[in-house]
Amino acid sequence: MEAAVARPSSYPAQLLRLVAEAPPVEDLEYLLGDVLGTISSLEKKRGRLQAEIAAASRGRNRRAPAPAPEEGDHLPTAPALAYTRKGAGAARKRLRAAAGNVKKERDRLEAVWGEVQEALVDAMERLALSRRAVA
Repeated sequence: MEAAVARPSSYPAQLLRLVAEAPPVEDLEYLLGDVLGTISSLEKKRGRLQAEIAAASRGRNRRAPAPAPEEGDHLPTAPALAYTRKGAGAARKRLRAAAGNVKKERDRLEAVWGEVQEALVDAMERLALSRRAVA
């Protein structure tokens, strides 16, 4: 039992050991910046997907269709090329699924961001305590 209870004289040694084992503050700040950048890019992607969903709901595509290739021996006729089973409903369904994936990833990254912020605050506090213990 006595080994689990720390003596007041051993606190600076324990504190220095904790500071030595902790990741550097710069690494945490870099990781936080990386998470923020990823969240920003996910927000942009989500905005684009929502715009495409809205365009598909209005019945308009954002892009002009590709020109049909000229008929030849190696290509089917033009009406066969124009046929597709993926209509506006299927396009909306795919885009909604992609937007849902973006939202899930954003939520996960925001949770990681919160953890990184907490770790950064803890590291700053440990650094301040170690400076007090050394001084």
